[in-house]
Amino acid sequence: QEEEKIYPQALFIPDGGKKAEEIANLLFISQQNSRYVQLIGTTKMDGDINIVNNPYFDKVIFIGANPDKYKKFYDDYIKLYRAEPIKITSMVYDLVNIIDKLYDKVDGVFAINKKELLNPNGFDGIDGKFRFLPNGIVERKMFVLQLQNKEKVVISTNQEFLNY
Repeated sequence: QEEEKIYPQALFIPDGGKKAEEIANLLFISQQNSRYVQLIGTTKMDGDINIVNNPYFDKVIFIGANPDKYKKFYDDYIKLYRAEPIKITSMVYDLVNIIDKLYDKVDGVFAINKKELLNPNGFDGIDGKFRFLPNGIVERKMFVLQLQNKEKVVISTNQEFLNY
C-alpha cells in the first residue's frame, strides 16, 4: 500500500565531477513525477563549474569555502596570473601565508614560532578558519552552502573553535 512505502528524503553524493553528474541525471530521470530528494555533497562539489551549470543540482547542499572570499581570491589570481586557479590553489596560498607568519628571524637565523603555530584561534584562510592541533591534525571550519539558481549561498557557518 502506498502509505506504507518509505521514500528517501535525501541522497548523499560523496563525489564530484562526472560521477556526481551521472547520479543527479539518473535521479532526475527516475523521479520526474515523484517526490523531491535533497542532494547533499562534499567539498568536491565546491569549485566544480559542471555542478553549478547542471540544473539537476539546483538546491544541492555541500561543504565549501566562503564564496565571497574565494571570489575575491579568484579575481585577484586571474588579474595577476591571467589564468584560472585550480581549487587547491587557495589552500596553497593559505599555507604560504602561514609559513610567513610562523618563522621569526632571530640573529639572522629563521626559527619557527611554535606558540603561533598552535594558536588556539587559528588562522583566517581563503577557505575558512583553520588551526593546527597539538596532535598534528588540522581543524578547518568550512561553510555549508546551497546552490540556488547557479549561485552559492551560505546557509550555515560556525567559524568558532572549541577550546581544548
